[in-house]
Amino acid sequence: MDKLFRGSLRIIVLAFVLLVRVSPAARAAAGEPKGPAALPKPGIEALVKIQNNFVKSGAPGSILLVEAPGFKYSRATGYADVDKGKKLKPDSLFRIASVSKSFFGAMAAILHVRGKINLDAPLSATFPEVAARFAPKKDPKTGENWDPGTITMRMLLNHSAGVADPLNDDMKECTGFKEALLRHVAENTGPTDKEALDAVFSEGLMHKPGAGLRYSNGGYILAAYLVEVAMKAHYSRVLRDEVLSPLRLEHTYNGVREKYDIANLAHGYNSWLIPGYEDYAVIDQGNGYANGGLVSTAQDVSKFFHAVFNDPGFPPGIAKAEFLRQFLPGPDSPGAGGIAMGTGIVKDPQGCYLHSGHFAGYLSQATYCPGPDLFIFVGLTSDSPALSQAKDRSIQQIRKLWIP
Repeated sequence: MDKLFRGSLRIIVLAFVLLVRVSPAARAAAGEPKGPAALPKPGIEALVKIQNNFVKSGAPGSILLVEAPGFKYSRATGYADVDKGKKLKPDSLFRIASVSKSFFGAMAAILHVRGKINLDAPLSATFPEVAARFAPKKDPKTGENWDPGTITMRMLLNHSAGVADPLNDDMKECTGFKEALLRHVAENTGPTDKEALDAVFSEGLMHKPGAGLRYSNGGYILAAYLVEVAMKAHYSRVLRDEVLSPLRLEHTYNGVREKYDIANLAHGYNSWLIPGYEDYAVIDQGNGYANGGLVSTAQDVSKFFHAVFNDPGFPPGIAKAEFLRQFLPGPDSPGAGGIAMGTGIVKDPQGCYLHSGHFAGYLSQATYCPGPDLFIFVGLTSDSPALSQAKDRSIQQIRKLWIP
């Protein structure tokens, strides 16, 4: 605990020094907002203030990208590597965590339209051997057997399948996987795909497939496996072929399967996973999984979201309207409180599309609002509850600058 306190104090002090002592010229060189400004000066100052509040909330570093017609704000604060005193840059690589689900969901929608997979076919028809691997579970109230054979891939991707989550925040499910994960972290290795899948199957279902909404990383781990069986290739290869390469996302990588410039990776600090552990950038946390496996930049995430909504040539060779029908939430999509779950993307009551990310040492969120053509990316190099709340408040404040 003393180590954690000392590390946190060092981070806060360094971040505070960066905020109050760096000259205006140096701040501009480090990534002050550039480009044409559609907002008046007070609006731009509001964005600067919003981002500086991340430092006050304890963020070792932050990346904020805001884009709208005629306007671009791109800025980084703090450090990419606290121990080395290396500053974070607007284009630093970042573990985008569950924002990766949107990329995977887009790939799944493309494969469905191409006829390579069927999002709506039950496991009993397409992968009966997979359905048979789930530990049996019954409804505790009615005694009804929950049938894994009724799960569809769309249910896995919109979190209605009832699949257990080995990587939920408190890690109270799939406890055997947590033990394996901690063992791997100590060895600086990552859990294998098989270990993650075995954990999902051994836990069994958490509710009847299709009968509820329950966010589950396990659903994406299983969906990736089904894609791999259908396509006879690792899902990361399929994702590159169907999404990353067509969009020329040259700074987006699978965090385990593909090589990238790790020296440009932002380090994440102070996490729930191992109390007292400070720097999570060097640890393989299972970042190769489809639920949150991508390393990317704010700019690449922006390219992806803009292409999904605005590029008539993406995906190549298929009808845009049909792709969006499969990817975006429909009228019958599961949801709660006005939130609708699509195939890897969420629609909120104001009509904006988004996905947030949370993994050991990192917080992120990508938001796109079609009306004002507004895109927001926030990346924070710590995952404390206070920072998570600050992120949510800040995104709402930014949106109100365009959507009163």
